Amino acid sequence: METIGTIGIIIGILFIIYLSMKGYSILVIGPIASIIVILTNGLPFFNSLVGTEESYMTGLAGFIISFFGVFILGSLLAKYMDQSGAAQSIAEKIISKVGTNNPYSILVAIFLITAILTYGGISLFVVVFVIVPLAKPLFKQLNIAWNLIGIPIMLGLGTFTMTMLPGTPSVQNVVPTKYLGTTLTAAPLLGIIGAVVAIVFGLWYMKYALNKSLKKGETFDDFNVEQDASDQSKNKTPNFYLSILPIIVLIVINIVGSILRVDNVILIGLAVSIILSAILFYQYIPKQKAIINDGAVSSILPMFLTASAIAFGTVVTLAPGFDGIKTFI
Repeated sequence: METIGTIGIIIGILFIIYLSMKGYSILVIGPIASIIVILTNGLPFFNSLVGTEESYMTGLAGFIISFFGVFILGSLLAKYMDQSGAAQSIAEKIISKVGTNNPYSILVAIFLITAILTYGGISLFVVVFVIVPLAKPLFKQLNIAWNLIGIPIMLGLGTFTMTMLPGTPSVQNVVPTKYLGTTLTAAPLLGIIGAVVAIVFGLWYMKYALNKSLKKGETFDDFNVEQDASDQSKNKTPNFYLSILPIIVLIVINIVGSILRVDNVILIGLAVSIILSAILFYQYIPKQKAIINDGAVSSILPMFLTASAIAFGTVVTLAPGFDGIKTFI
């Protein structure tokens, strides 16, 4: 039975990967994949799917409860950065330094900013909300295919700053210390070697993907599915130093708060940065009420998409077949 269960888990994971690549929403395929795992592992059907103990729904709800504040505040800050023109101002400053002749330099710059923010302890969800509106005008001005944005962002936040570099504050690095009795800086040499390999391969692949895209003649508009008024360049934007101040404040509060072991420091940092943005960018935003409402609404879908993936993982950990995978590893 355990073998069948293990096969069921693998099928469920492949099911999610394949249909995600085909464009189906994780909100739909997540529960279906969970059902595959439940049936192949002989788990109680409804208790494992919608039960009040450990189930798909409790995994979904638990994630939303834990990260609701991060998603909604991160989305609000991103909206202020976007709608005020602050992100455009930062992007224009980066272009002035990097130049427009080499699109690869822009991808590297986004990668470095992402890596610095996440290694500084800022939640990857917050980083995505901040980086995307910052990167969009860069990609638009250089006419780079928008689908490439995932490469520098994931290289910056999902590889060496997540699990490899010694002392990284990510959850993935913190959790093992509680179970294995290690420290955040355990195996530093292996971590540094892994980081170097990840960076070198990532930069090579980013260059390869960019060249392939340019050769195909792909442009920004080919993959920008959300073309609206907010995508239009603003004539009047805050200066660079004013624009980047909320992000700097967020980083400082997060780092200092982490050192002092302040609870929920990321929520404090985000709240302060939002208030600061509302004050600094007041003259650049016609209707603050619209920013607040749009930011709140924009946080819902990403939050549920991520929670659906986490919920599937909850079902997997309940399955007897998962023990076979752990033993094999």
